[in-house]
Amino acid sequence: MTNCLFSAIRLWLKSRGRAWLAVRRSVAFRGLIPHYSCIVDGEKQLIVIQYVPPTRQGDAGKDSYLLFDGYWQINRYRLEDEKRVKTLEEALHDS
Repeated sequence: MTNCLFSAIRLWLKSRGRAWLAVRRSVAFRGLIPHYSCIVDGEKQLIVIQYVPPTRQGDAGKDSYLLFDGYWQINRYRLEDEKRVKTLEEALHDS
């Protein structure tokens, strides 16, 4: 059993620091618990790898909020467009 923070750090170390560590608010716990993941740069894509807790109560018999027997989830995001602007306002306007 492990958790998402330990798993993200393990992936980051395995990539020799080239991957990104990311944190976001948890979905299942209404944002009360931070959720960590690792983002790997692919060719014109970002690959988000995260260790997530089981989704059903039946799977979570001996699990807790901090340590759980989860599964690996992989999301791929493809680059559609790339643009450079001078100011933050322009960047926020175009997003």
